[in-house]
Amino acid sequence: MFDTAGFLGGLALNATDPAWLASNAAPLYVVVAVSRLGVFGGVFAAVALTATHLALAVWRDLYLGIAFDPARALVHISVYVLAAVLTTAIDSELRALRARREVQVTVHEPLLQVHDDMQDGVLISERGRPVYVSEGFLALTGWTRDEVMRLRSVLDLVPDAERPAASERTAALPAEGGILTKGIRCKDGSRIEAEVALRRYRHEGRDRSLAIVRDVTLRNRNFEELERMQRLDSLGALAGGIAHDFNNLLAAILNRAHLAMAATAEGDGVRAEIEGIRTAAESGASLTRQMLVFTRGAQARRTEPIDLSREARYAEGLLRRSIGAGIGLDVRIDPRVRSVLLEPGQLEQILMNLAVNARDAMPEGGSISVEIDDTENDGDDLPMLPSGRYVRIVVRDSGAGMTPEVAARAFEPFFTTKPKGQGTGLGLSTVYGLVRRAGGHVSIASTPGVGTACTIHLPATAPLEGTASTLERVEARGTGEQPEVAVA
Repeated sequence: MFDTAGFLGGLALNATDPAWLASNAAPLYVVVAVSRLGVFGGVFAAVALTATHLALAVWRDLYLGIAFDPARALVHISVYVLAAVLTTAIDSELRALRARREVQVTVHEPLLQVHDDMQDGVLISERGRPVYVSEGFLALTGWTRDEVMRLRSVLDLVPDAERPAASERTAALPAEGGILTKGIRCKDGSRIEAEVALRRYRHEGRDRSLAIVRDVTLRNRNFEELERMQRLDSLGALAGGIAHDFNNLLAAILNRAHLAMAATAEGDGVRAEIEGIRTAAESGASLTRQMLVFTRGAQARRTEPIDLSREARYAEGLLRRSIGAGIGLDVRIDPRVRSVLLEPGQLEQILMNLAVNARDAMPEGGSISVEIDDTENDGDDLPMLPSGRYVRIVVRDSGAGMTPEVAARAFEPFFTTKPKGQGTGLGLSTVYGLVRRAGGHVSIASTPGVGTACTIHLPATAPLEGTASTLERVEARGTGEQPEVAVA
């Protein structure tokens, strides 16, 4: 910052020095001093300083005892005029610059406040280095302002494996900018999918980029989930058609097997072969029924409000016997959990399929937890379901987990990663079909080496007065008889 008082003090001291007064520097110093005082400007400064010089020149020559030299005075006057014009022009530019900065501050401060209030993140960079970051961006990523501002490049915010591709996509944008999708690395090591609207502009002669960053992780996940549901529905329609046709063939085989058995005498060796045919046909019928459960074409029985608290406690005993002693089971149920509309026995079927699938993922042992509570869907987290109250069932295991590719196909019928002969690939498909028929939604979150969590949302309802639960029916029946298997 210019020190006017100090400059004028030095000028006063130098004015007593004859050698300095005789030098060519004197006019320049006087011009700068007068200009900095802000007394004159432009042509007026040149005229005023010319008159000042004549007075100073006469006083100087009298002080030094030399004759007045008009030629020398003309040279000094010319220097004065030039210095005055230049100094005035510089000061004018400085004043204009200060005015522009004041306007920028007046305009930009509200804009920066708007940026900070936005849920989307705002990041401004100059030659690749961050020069501004909004509160919204910090909230999205978990980074602090200092950490972002110390980055050598905004591309450091992109995961290492994605950085080259992100750099190429950014460079391929038009000169003015555009929209692209890229991954953003958060401070905790997680990754968000971001839609970035990039605009390039000039600021005080330098190139800058303005990036508005929107987290679209959940949106993309929901789109993928909807696509997967549509694909599974298509597979279900195909499997349903095949299952019905196959069921008719099996029915014909079973009928003829029964007729053949009736026409064959006891002790005839052929009876054993016929019995083998009947057993194989019944196994095929059981498999067909599982396929029909997955499809919407399965024959729906009467649904009724199910008391989840009681039903899940009953199912807990079945689960413990099924998973074995080497795996821990923890069942937590909110006592205030609402009822859901299901067919009799479907809750046990859902939990059993999930528990068996989790058990098979932990051959060396582990733990399974079942949590049941209520939740509210406002349409954002589960846009594929209507808004309202839902019962949430979460089954977690500490098994080997799944890769994203495997998890994406987990509900497909006949898809399995188990060795040949150890699984039909219909367990999770059955769960999917039952949940979808109940108007709910099921999803999988899995991390290799950590475990898998299967989350089910079922529409909540109030229990109907006088309706018996499945547990009451089982306890009342208590005959131990196997249900009759019918082949349509």
